[in-house]
Amino acid sequence: MEKVFLKVIAFALAVVTSVMIFTSCGRKESDSPQDEVIDLNIDKNIAATIRVGIQQSESEKQIVQAFAGEFNKTYPNVRIEIVEMSGNYTETLISAVSVGDVPDVLWVRDEDVTYYAANDILLNLDEYIAKSDFNASDYYQSMLDLGKINQKGSQYMLPRDYNKIIVYYNKEYLKDAGVEKGSELYPRDDWTYDDFLSLCATLKSKLPSGVYPVDAMLTWAPVYNTYIRTFGGYIMDENGKPVFDSENAVKGLDALDYLFKSGYTINPANKTEDLFLSGKSAMWFSTRPSISNIEAMSLDYDAVSFPFIGEYGYIGTGASGYAVSTFAKNKSLSYLFVESMLSKDSQEAFSKTGNAVPVRKDLATTGKWLECPNDILFFNHYAFTKYPERDCITDYLNNVDNDYVSAVNEKILSLLDDYMGWSEPAGDKAATLKKYKSEINRILTGD
Repeated sequence: MEKVFLKVIAFALAVVTSVMIFTSCGRKESDSPQDEVIDLNIDKNIAATIRVGIQQSESEKQIVQAFAGEFNKTYPNVRIEIVEMSGNYTETLISAVSVGDVPDVLWVRDEDVTYYAANDILLNLDEYIAKSDFNASDYYQSMLDLGKINQKGSQYMLPRDYNKIIVYYNKEYLKDAGVEKGSELYPRDDWTYDDFLSLCATLKSKLPSGVYPVDAMLTWAPVYNTYIRTFGGYIMDENGKPVFDSENAVKGLDALDYLFKSGYTINPANKTEDLFLSGKSAMWFSTRPSISNIEAMSLDYDAVSFPFIGEYGYIGTGASGYAVSTFAKNKSLSYLFVESMLSKDSQEAFSKTGNAVPVRKDLATTGKWLECPNDILFFNHYAFTKYPERDCITDYLNNVDNDYVSAVNEKILSLLDDYMGWSEPAGDKAATLKKYKSEINRILTGD
């Protein structure tokens, strides 16, 4: 167990350099995670407590409460204690690790799975899954992969929902531009990127001044990574080295640049609001949770699948989910709770808001998530589950040591700014790529 403890210490010190979280009274080796015989045949009347760590958020709290309600139908005497972790979630978790006070179950973002698992914070779930009734074929494989180290290998996190980029559009703006439903330009789930650009051109010529064809969210990682990946490029390779200067990656960057240079989307340097919600864009690259905000604005809108771009037509996706902590008091029971969150009943309870897309395939065309907005007959819910084989994750995040993710992200945003000429006129693009590749390499090597 000494190895585990030393890795935890290294993990904490590497990430939180500005805060002294370790003291002489920190966790001792005897407090290290203990192995446990896997036994999933647990008495339904067992009395126990499962502590669930989540980021501090009322909505996250309500989600876990919904899952707990379903779990307690089977295990009525198991108390689910929600531990809200304030501030920066990762830093708060590290502090909990340093004193040996880690919840049994942890909310985990897809981008953090590799780092947490590599530092012995998350339990490898493979053996638990093998001994359970869990059937991977019931779920979107792309979402399950988000719970693996670098999206491959062992399962450490089970995702709770399916979140991919789609395109919302304002029906009134399309009508005002003379784009009628059923016409060649009208958005449809099988549209190509050329179709999308043609619609943008028409909207630009017809819309009032100050209204953009699309809020393309150019600085959002799922968007710019989608553009790079769909042409066959990568931001970082599997070894964590920058490769955004490759021929294919540049094609993606140039496609993003074209949106900006053509005036189809706003200059991100000047953006201060969500354009679609404020009536300043006809379309919006976003995800399912945005529905509640759109509904609040009383817009006449619909959704359509992301257009097919480039050679691969990838679509940005992401997910968060839950994992068993290596510090869990009863790992088998904690696993059963995590697994139960993916049950049909739990997924239904979770998706009653309509803001979530169930991770289960058998709920893709049915269930409570289809009841928001209320005009179910005329809203294209299925845009959110269309083309799962085209899912594209922000994989570069898992290919960078978590110590450097924040700094690398900042450099990538600066790269986009300079490449596109958002803040000032763009210079030599090849030189810009070379400059930022060198700067990111220095970050990664600690120079």
